[in-house]
Amino acid sequence: MEDTVYKFSSVMTCGGCSGRLKTALGLNDGATKTPGIVSAEFDIESNLVTITTDGSVSQDDVYAYIHKAGNNVQKL
Repeated sequence: MEDTVYKFSSVMTCGGCSGRLKTALGLNDGATKTPGIVSAEFDIESNLVTITTDGSVSQDDVYAYIHKAGNNVQKL
């Protein structure tokens, strides 16, 4: 499968916010790896989250991971 990139808007006010999202997506050291998530970029100033997947998970799945972390999120 080909990598797929999804973009979301999520209010992040500090590095802790993006760290919580990284953990929810399985990208922090010691976190349980989330299947299909390849990488994530967090722009705290613009509240933009860019997620790269291996194409095996949908935007709705990624949305659910972010929302489960407790962040208010919108698909872009």
